[in-house]
Amino acid sequence: MRATRALAIGAAWVAGQAQDGARRRLRYESRIPSGDALEVPLRTTIVVLSTVLLGGCVGIEPLPPRTVSLIRVYQGQDFFPPVTATYLGPVHGRSCQASPWDSAPSELAATEALKIQAATKRATLVAGTTFEAGGPTLIPNCLASITATGGAYRL
Repeated sequence: MRATRALAIGAAWVAGQAQDGARRRLRYESRIPSGDALEVPLRTTIVVLSTVLLGGCVGIEPLPPRTVSLIRVYQGQDFFPPVTATYLGPVHGRSCQASPWDSAPSELAATEALKIQAATKRATLVAGTTFEAGGPTLIPNCLASITATGGAYRL
């Protein structure tokens, strides 16, 4: 009889623990959102993020390399563009040495940057190009730089 009573008490205790554990699990699970509850915000976040990232690419038109290579650059004040040329405004190009292990700035790199800016204005030539060497600057963060400046024209 004693063994039966102990067995009954033990079974009741195990059943009580099982119910208590189920209550704890229920409380714990109610605090964690289910997969469906996470799926909607996650899906919305992915859609919004991809729209923003891809939307930034709209309207960006890459310049064909051929366009940049066709722009003629004339240095100094000796060349005057033809009367039929349309002045598009000043253009600037910079070659910068950002860190000690970068290559030194060059007039060629500054001229290429100048051509790229002229190509964005749909220019066909740059006249009156001058070069200016610069020392350390904080704004473009250069240890040394060369800036090319000229006037963009379209024939």
